[in-house]
Amino acid sequence: MNKFYVLLAGDNAGKSTVLNYFLERQDWQVASYDAVNVPEEYRIIRDIDDSMETHTLKYFPQFSTEFKSSLYAPYIYYLRDQVQEKLKTGNVLCNSYYYKILAKDFLQGGDNPSFHNEWRKLPKPDRILFLDTPPEVAASRIEDIFSLFSNEYEGEVPSVTGFVSFQHKLKERMLYETKDIPTVFLPGDKSVAEILTALEQALQE
Repeated sequence: MNKFYVLLAGDNAGKSTVLNYFLERQDWQVASYDAVNVPEEYRIIRDIDDSMETHTLKYFPQFSTEFKSSLYAPYIYYLRDQVQEKLKTGNVLCNSYYYKILAKDFLQGGDNPSFHNEWRKLPKPDRILFLDTPPEVAASRIEDIFSLFSNEYEGEVPSVTGFVSFQHKLKERMLYETKDIPTVFLPGDKSVAEILTALEQALQE
């Protein structure tokens, strides 16, 4: 039976290291809303993501909770569809799935059961791979603090303190949403070699 894993991590945690590892494996497929991984038939997801990053996220604080939640929904159902399709032919690693999106939405005041409970009904993964990068380490990797999106930090303006505080809460909320799913913690503050060694061990288990 094919496996369904989800990769979770905070912002700026270094997920690309793990995603690239799976992209190079023949026995796994990746479902992700990152532009380079979105197939042509779902080009609208690339367009939505581009518009969200370049225009819409800066206005998030003034939107209603329902409108913010609705903007996240296309990503979630795109990932659901991709996972279901790819599982027909092999193992699948899904980037974030709905867990990170739900956690961010919740932390930004979007505690809307009509959305969140529907998302929670989606198929559960066999395992969570959690890239556990301390927020303080992730913050040290930020080259331009003003490049942060409004759903990556607390406060009216981006700051290291606001980023670190929000990321701690984000991790707590993601783990709450996945508490009933077997979870492997990968050391995000270690070298790439050490992360991949831990990942190999998790896959063998």
